[in-house]
Amino acid sequence: MDLAEGVRITGAVPSREGAALSICGGAPLKSALSGHIAFFADSRYGADLAATAASAVLLSARDADRFATVFAAPNGPLALITPTPQGAWSLLAARLHVPRRHEAPTAIAPSARLE
Repeated sequence: MDLAEGVRITGAVPSREGAALSICGGAPLKSALSGHIAFFADSRYGADLAATAASAVLLSARDADRFATVFAAPNGPLALITPTPQGAWSLLAARLHVPRRHEAPTAIAPSARLE
């Protein structure tokens, strides 16, 4: 998914214009890698925000101002400003992580035994 589609889905506002990113998944701040999007909504995770490798982070305008140095860093993530970071992240996660459909005739193997 490209950043423009993510912005359209969430209504978030990028902190800088012209950013062209491809988002391949969602992850928590601490384990996010390049190409991932994360959210920040609790100041207890400020250290995780400062160290994240996520390409983009959904967060409130107030938090974006408080942690401006994180987003100003040369390799820092793009801030996506939204009043509801966790809700916006859940909308994207639903698009990025589509559940697989079970196609077998039964969901339980015939050899399965309950103890």
